[in-house]
Amino acid sequence: MESDDSSIATWTLRYRDKLLGEDLQLFHNQTITHNLSGRDNTSYKTSTGLRLKVTDILYANVSLDYDYETDPADLAENDDTTLVFGLGAQF
Repeated sequence: MESDDSSIATWTLRYRDKLLGEDLQLFHNQTITHNLSGRDNTSYKTSTGLRLKVTDILYANVSLDYDYETDPADLAENDDTTLVFGLGAQF
């Protein structure tokens, strides 16, 4: 009988640095997940960018997101790069 059990190890990093006081921030988020047992796969996900305070609750951001998998699903590419522009609210 084949087992569906698996175990993983995860590394997570969240970095923030204020560039112009409170108005402009540099950020970098990174996650690495490695399967220790079960499926043989490692995935890397990163998001690096700038966040600009527009008002007390509104912010704009731009980021470059990169994802990589050593063993992706059938017909999928190993890596993906996306440039993201966003507008958000923080309460």
